[in-house]
Amino acid sequence: MERSARPSRNSELLPLTKNKTDWKECFDFAGVSEDGPVNETHERLGDDENLWLEDKDLPGFRNEMVEYYNKMEYISRRLLKVFAVALGEEPAFFDQFLYGENSSFLRLNHYPVAPDPEKTMGVYHHTDAGALTALLQDDEVASLQGTYTINIGDMVQVWSNDKFVAPLHRVLASGGADRFSAPFFYNPSYKADIEGEEANYRPLSWREFRLARFKGDYADSGKERRIARREVPTCKNV
Repeated sequence: MERSARPSRNSELLPLTKNKTDWKECFDFAGVSEDGPVNETHERLGDDENLWLEDKDLPGFRNEMVEYYNKMEYISRRLLKVFAVALGEEPAFFDQFLYGENSSFLRLNHYPVAPDPEKTMGVYHHTDAGALTALLQDDEVASLQGTYTINIGDMVQVWSNDKFVAPLHRVLASGGADRFSAPFFYNPSYKADIEGEEANYRPLSWREFRLARFKGDYADSGKERRIARREVPTCKNV
C-alpha cells in the first residue's frame, strides 16, 4: 500500500519526502479513539484513520502499540516542561497547545537493504514539523542502550524564536542489514496558532502548516513547507 495524503495513517511501501521516494516501509497510527470517529481528545486531518490488522493475524500488536503510544506521549509532555522552564515559562506552558487535544502519531519504520545505497536515501533531508520527536533506534545505530534520540521540531523553533533549532536530518540507505526505528511525533492541536513572544516569525496555524507539509511531501511540486517562509525579514538584520 503506497502512502498518499489520504488516508495518511496506514501501512506504507516506499513513502515520500518532498515527492522523492524514501527507501523504507512504515506503519503510522495516531492516538485517536479506538472506536474510530474523531473525538475531542486526539485529532485527524480530513478522513484519515488508523488501519489495524486483525488481532488473530498479529496477536497483541494493537494493544502493545497503543500502550507504547501512551507512554511516549507521557514522556514527551514531561520533556516539553523542561523546554518551557528553559524559556522562562511555567512548566505547563505547552499544555495549552498539546495536552488532551493533539495530532501526534507513532511511526514504525523498516529500512530494507537497498540494492544501490549510494543512489537512494532511507529518508531524504528534512526537519520534523511538530513540537518534538522521540526516536527509538535499533542496534545498527550507535547509541546508549535504553535511551531515545530527541529531535526538536519546527514548532518549538517558532515558539522559542530560534533559541531551540529544528535540525535538518536524513537517514542513509542501508547496504548491509535491515534497520528498524520507531519515532514518536509529538504534535500540537490543529486548533493551535503558533507564535513566539518576539517577532522572529509571523504567527502560523499548525493545521495549515501541516496540510502544506503533506502537500509538499505528496504533491507533484515536491516542495517541503519550511518555517523559513514565515520569518520576519527585519529580525535577522537587527
